[in-house]
Amino acid sequence: MKNNPLNSILKYLKKENISLDRDRFILRLTTHPKYPSLISIVDTLEYFDINHGVYNVCFKDIVTMPNKFVTFLSSNLERNYLHYVERKDDFFYVDGQKTSISDLNKRWKGIVLSIEGNTLKHKHTSIIKSQHLLIFLGFLVFVSSLYGTYNYSWNNLFFLFPLLGFILSLNALKDLFKLDHVIFSKFCNATSNSNCDSVIKSDKWMILKKVNFSDLSIIFFSSQFISFMIMGLVSLQGEYFSYQKITLFFSFPLIFISIYFQTFIVKKWCPICISIIMLLILEYIFISFFIKEKISINFNSAYLFLFIHLIVFIVWKYFKKTITQINNLKESKIKSIRFLRNYSLFKKVILQKDKYEFPNNLIINNTQKKTLTLTLITNPQCKHCRKAHFIIKKLIKKYEHKISLSIIFNVDIQDEFEDDKIICQHLVTIQKNNHEKFQKALDDWFEEQNISKWLDKYSSEINMNKANKTLVEQNNWCSQNQINFTPALFLNKYLYSTIYDIENLDFFLQDIIHDSDFIL
Repeated sequence: MKNNPLNSILKYLKKENISLDRDRFILRLTTHPKYPSLISIVDTLEYFDINHGVYNVCFKDIVTMPNKFVTFLSSNLERNYLHYVERKDDFFYVDGQKTSISDLNKRWKGIVLSIEGNTLKHKHTSIIKSQHLLIFLGFLVFVSSLYGTYNYSWNNLFFLFPLLGFILSLNALKDLFKLDHVIFSKFCNATSNSNCDSVIKSDKWMILKKVNFSDLSIIFFSSQFISFMIMGLVSLQGEYFSYQKITLFFSFPLIFISIYFQTFIVKKWCPICISIIMLLILEYIFISFFIKEKISINFNSAYLFLFIHLIVFIVWKYFKKTITQINNLKESKIKSIRFLRNYSLFKKVILQKDKYEFPNNLIINNTQKKTLTLTLITNPQCKHCRKAHFIIKKLIKKYEHKISLSIIFNVDIQDEFEDDKIICQHLVTIQKNNHEKFQKALDDWFEEQNISKWLDKYSSEINMNKANKTLVEQNNWCSQNQINFTPALFLNKYLYSTIYDIENLDFFLQDIIHDSDFIL
């Protein structure tokens, strides 16, 4: 079975009932510059505060290991891949497949990653299951409402064939839809001589580069299902089965071609393809022996039947193109972020500039000495500063024991409107008296920016001369150091490069707080 380290770690986390944002976890892990190495997994688990341990374990000591863990095992290509291993009733299962002790011993590399002491549960499991149940029930109600238009007979059961065919076709296009379920993986690799990918993705015949059997199957079964519903609603069920019988009869040459291709060209069997072939044969038999409608063909019904197939074909071509573009964009995004997260390059860009010395009258939000001090140059009237403020606030909360925050206002009070000047003067005054209240006041201002409501809540006596002096000195420092924009950010005494967005800082903080070159 094709190994996917991401699926292995996600399955392990699910088995351990770890609650997390799945999409965010996937993005964080797959964009790590060293993915799929162990360090990428460890860094991602640390980022999500998931307790874990990495051990070097001799195979003879495997019985002392927990019943569930992930480990690197060798492959036929002499490469090591991450796998999820579970022990049940003295048997071992690697990625869901039962594995003998001797085979596991041969592949054992000794590096084991184990989740430790996590008691968090999936918060959204019941919601997700409920959503799936509602969708399924909605589909049943839809089908049941259409059933009311038919006479209850064998005819009604036919819709199960295209429905099953559609599901099989989806799995044949699993790469397009990013489907990777263990049941279908086992199904496609049931024997040593079966492999769906070898057949479906084969290009040994030139015709397969032009005509994709997977596309044909999903178009056929979709059209079959939709036309079954529509033609039933307009009382053309007899005509529908007549056209289906003709269509299925002309599909037999494709069936023989597919069997020949699998047997003599690829020399591998595709269980999905065989299932679709059997389904087509069963449909033909079902219509021939169980459908009692008289064969009926006329121009209007033929036109409707062909029109439905044409519309499904056009929709599918557009839909497939769109999905392909989305997948390509996702892959490009992952590659771009992976490049962006290159810490060595980031460090080189930041440290190549000179250190800055800050004035003594900084507006300091947190007075405790931390490993890293973020200094944010901001302006209460700057809309970009609002976004930066809440990004930094989120990072401070996550790394509260490692990071402190200092704030400098880059405000020219000579050019400010009176109301804007009052906000800054009050903020400076509040900070001098109460750091926590200052943080709350700044949060509330960026949240609403309603001066009357804000002053009702935070108005206080101000020493205008003292407040203005602080603001002027900070503004002069910014001018002298050519910090003529807001927001600007410093990591200790190094200016954060404008090459990176402030939100990108989250990619590097784990490394920065352990890097002696940044720690002054």
